[in-house]
Amino acid sequence: MLAAEACGEVLMRTTRKQVKIGVVRTFTTDNDEVLKAHGRIIEKHFPNVRTKSLCIEDQPEGVFSRETAKKGAPKVVRAVRKLALERPDAIVISCCGDPGLEDARKAVKIPVIGAGRAAACLALQAGDKIGVFAQNKLGGSARAVRNVLGKRFVAVGFPSGVTDAYDIMNPRNRMAILKAAERLGRSGVDVVVLSCTGYSTIRLAASLRKRLRIPVIDPVIASASMALSLIHSQI
Repeated sequence: MLAAEACGEVLMRTTRKQVKIGVVRTFTTDNDEVLKAHGRIIEKHFPNVRTKSLCIEDQPEGVFSRETAKKGAPKVVRAVRKLALERPDAIVISCCGDPGLEDARKAVKIPVIGAGRAAACLALQAGDKIGVFAQNKLGGSARAVRNVLGKRFVAVGFPSGVTDAYDIMNPRNRMAILKAAERLGRSGVDVVVLSCTGYSTIRLAASLRKRLRIPVIDPVIASASMALSLIHSQI
């Protein structure tokens, strides 16, 4: 069992309180299934958690570069403020670039967790030679993760032909993504951290763990685990 899931189970055993987590999706969609996908992943792994998801406005291309992260950051803050009105126990920004995280934390009085920093922090507990599997060659989200990893970051990989989360979810790119991730995993690293939550959507971590037999950190699960830890510390 991965550390994030184990941590979540311990936390759930130590409190009977049902926890509510807000989830900010950093792209615009009117597809309810897509919007709630990461919330459902969280609820599956942590049965006492209920989620409420909200996407940012007017950014269907999502966040996949420095420019799109800068554009999306104030929208993330607005989404966090709006979700806070639903009185969740914590809010996660489901993007490994952590756009708007600092300002969002200042805007509300509950924990706000960035998926990138959460995944990186968990990776630091799982190994010493950490490989980062990025969304694309632009490396926007990978930079946010690498800033936390410091000297324990040793390698980065990314799939060819992929730019954004929509490309990740395209079945035609599945094999290219898997092969690129396997190459990173076999490059001498002892843990792989996925630095795009789109990889959570396609359940990449579970596939990689079976093939590589090393820890693979899923950012959505990591962010929920961190949220639960912070919530529990306040009980």
